[in-house]
Amino acid sequence: MLKMDAVVGGEVPRRFLLLLALGSLALAAGYAALVLGTSSWAEAQALEAIYPYEGWHLPALGLAAWQYTGGGLAVLAALLTLAWVGLGPATLAGRAELEATLAEGWRLRAGVAHRWRGLSRRQRWLLLVHLVVLTAVRVYLSLTLPWADDGGSFEYFVRHGLLAVSAYYPVPNNHVLSNAIAWAFYQVHPGFWWAMRLPVLLASTLGTVLMFWGLLRRLGYWPAQLAAGAMGWTQLSLYHAAVGRGYWLGALLAAMVFLALLALLEESLEPGRRLAWAGLVGASILGCYAVPTFAYVVTAAFMWLVGQALQRHHWRQLARLATMGAVAGLATIALYSPLLLVSGRAALLANPYVRALPGASFWAQLPAHAWFVEGWLAGQRQLGGLLVGLGLGLFGMLVLASWRGRLAPTQARLVREVGWPALWFMLWPYVPMVVQRVLPPERTLFYKAWFFFVLVALALAVWPVRRAQWRWLLGLALVPYGAYQVASQVLGGRRLHRANADYEATYQWLVRQAPHQPILIANRFLWFWLRFEAHTQAPAQQWLADRYPRPGVAYAYILARGDSLAPAGAGRLVHRLGQVRIFRYRGLGAARPSAAVGAADSIFTR
Repeated sequence: MLKMDAVVGGEVPRRFLLLLALGSLALAAGYAALVLGTSSWAEAQALEAIYPYEGWHLPALGLAAWQYTGGGLAVLAALLTLAWVGLGPATLAGRAELEATLAEGWRLRAGVAHRWRGLSRRQRWLLLVHLVVLTAVRVYLSLTLPWADDGGSFEYFVRHGLLAVSAYYPVPNNHVLSNAIAWAFYQVHPGFWWAMRLPVLLASTLGTVLMFWGLLRRLGYWPAQLAAGAMGWTQLSLYHAAVGRGYWLGALLAAMVFLALLALLEESLEPGRRLAWAGLVGASILGCYAVPTFAYVVTAAFMWLVGQALQRHHWRQLARLATMGAVAGLATIALYSPLLLVSGRAALLANPYVRALPGASFWAQLPAHAWFVEGWLAGQRQLGGLLVGLGLGLFGMLVLASWRGRLAPTQARLVREVGWPALWFMLWPYVPMVVQRVLPPERTLFYKAWFFFVLVALALAVWPVRRAQWRWLLGLALVPYGAYQVASQVLGGRRLHRANADYEATYQWLVRQAPHQPILIANRFLWFWLRFEAHTQAPAQQWLADRYPRPGVAYAYILARGDSLAPAGAGRLVHRLGQVRIFRYRGLGAARPSAAVGAADSIFTR
């Protein structure tokens, strides 16, 4: 059983927690004030034209509400900053806390350097080779996989500025934090790969390294390699390390939350508890801003810590947890305040992905959903659940051995202090899912692979300790495992390329035949594809293309998709590329449902 002072971080100075709370809230409110303060009410109203589909519209937003919210956030951020300065750098005790936190950071850096020097030359070589090969595969996939949802994020949000990224939510495709980072990269270079895929590639690399170093001191070299490496080689992990979405950013922050929790529960914390608290709170806030389902990670962490405190009747720690949990929640709300103001609460909290299902439908779908979710953790949607069951069985054997006193004290401690929390993080999401009757998309839970492989690595670290050859066999087993995962992604990418060949050929045909002639694109999917290609392949060129006809414009061609009737205004069929048909334009097309043609319906300029 954990000692009293090991529960939930021991006696962290109250001033540090107060400074952490004030700083977190000030930064969140300040960022939201920056988003609203650098934009106008008219710009917020104009967001409506970006995605005029599926009957979705912005809720009514008055000028007064815009001004009061932006001004209120700015005042709040200023007051919180003044309070932080007044209680921090302006006082002797505050400066001491800041210096102590900085000293913990230096000790952490020194500890990492010490553990690196403690590795043998062969271990360093294997570690670097593993990381280089994994990174090379990720880079290859990021360069070759066709755009998917990250194309939508680029077109509908990132290209339109910080306000669109932070406040516009017509579809859950907008992973706000990930797209905000992509927007920052976009300011440096407007290329699609640079803006959308490079940040995710960096996040996945950082996550792999962080998890390895976090587990190295607790589990040892080989188990840490297995846990961090195997997760990196799963199909979903490889895919989301290559595609510019927020899921790997969420996985990185989930690793931070988990490692912070382990540090807070440690009896002799190295290098200190301040950084662990800062990591827990900061990663909780940013994770929820990256992907809303990150709330599963946050609630898992705080519920585990609360359970530990309740077990020992540690009421002071319960108060601290309640306070810092509230801070994380309020800071998250502050970050989302531009979105809640402009797009409305229902866009975030009542979209189809988080809408409660009828009871009968939920319970009928839950078994298959759980099987596929757990299967992805082991890298195979249909059959991976069998491997997950095997891994849980190995951990169950460890638990029984621990209960019967058959494990060495250090091994039993690892089961208690690392294994049980990992299992909790892995199983906890089903609790809120059942309470809410919600089945989130399987990809939103791929971060759980961290905890599955931690359990597997822990079991293998304890079980074959006397047989060194097992380590090499397990390492060699990663080769066919990783090859299968990579091959699945490569083949899937090639299938997408073949499916999209017609649209790529259409774009090239238009480049050759009609680079400066106005064209009409009648199909919405084809419109999005060619719009995306134009903006990414030739961002500086002016493309004279419309979704609906404009008065006085002499269009050369009208494009349609599929074998349905020719669109209104279509003349002679000029060219056909698979599903795409290109007609001469001979007159006015169908009238647009609304009188005005919005910005989303034209790519005359970038």
